[in-house]
Amino acid sequence: MRPMWTSFSKAVSAFIILAAAPAFAEEPIVKAAGSFVTFQEDVANLEKSQVKTGKQLDAALDRMAGHSPKTLAKGYISFGALNAAQSEGFNSSLEKVRKNYGDERLFTGLKSDMNYASRLPGSGDAVQAALNTALVEGAKATAVGEKFEQSAYSLQKLPMKTERAPVGSVRVAQLKAAQQKGRPVSSSFLAAMSAPAVGDSQTEQGSRLLQQISQALKIGPSSAYASSSNLTGGLKYKAQNRETIDRMVTLAAYQELDPGAKFSSEQEDVMLDPKTEGCLEWSKLQLNQCVSASRFKYEHAFCLGRHALKDVGACMKNPVQ
Repeated sequence: MRPMWTSFSKAVSAFIILAAAPAFAEEPIVKAAGSFVTFQEDVANLEKSQVKTGKQLDAALDRMAGHSPKTLAKGYISFGALNAAQSEGFNSSLEKVRKNYGDERLFTGLKSDMNYASRLPGSGDAVQAALNTALVEGAKATAVGEKFEQSAYSLQKLPMKTERAPVGSVRVAQLKAAQQKGRPVSSSFLAAMSAPAVGDSQTEQGSRLLQQISQALKIGPSSAYASSSNLTGGLKYKAQNRETIDRMVTLAAYQELDPGAKFSSEQEDVMLDPKTEGCLEWSKLQLNQCVSASRFKYEHAFCLGRHALKDVGACMKNPVQ
């Protein structure tokens, strides 16, 4: 059992880092994105891991179970927004509308119509950035999930093959407790936020954050983190999932136009995407049912790969046609 003072010390350290960070780190969109970076870091660590024992498998399952659907969905939308906010043409269009029509018309449009920002001239790059985020992040989770799903077969050749799984209801209760506790914010995200960026624009600060996260997690460079001019164009969204992309682009507009978070409650509303959250809730239900039905510990590797990773990846890729 980890000494209590160690956990307390880490919590205090994290608090000090956040307290010393620039105002950018306190913006609702950036803070919400931190939960998604935590998910990214967990997926990256699983990709590098070699799970060979029941204890290691338990730890991996607990880690992924700690991501609640609501928090992860908000982080996913916010992370997509940070990518979409790197689109220069989109940002220029926002400034033109602001100059010609004023803040009231612009913010009223963002609040009353989720598709408003995506229809503005120059929004194409922002839409592509959001779609790229959905495609790339979903693909990462899916690839690592495939690895763990397949490992369920190789684990049957190890001593774990005879290790009985805990009573289903007991293990599911533990996973629900892990979700209730939540995951601590990614150390990579906290490190990226700890360096002041005095005088930088919203776009510059967002770009630096994305680059630092990419380098820390060794997940780039990829099209989702590139400048809008380098994005792979031509991606299309599914009509029934268009709102997810519209939310990312709308949130990107708030990120550019409202650095002081005057409209923080509106930003919070945009982050709450029912389609993504509902899909993640379903994957969590499937995970719990899979674990509950398992007779041997190695079967949990299949549950982890299929439902905590591949299903989640599918939820993220849902908007892309």
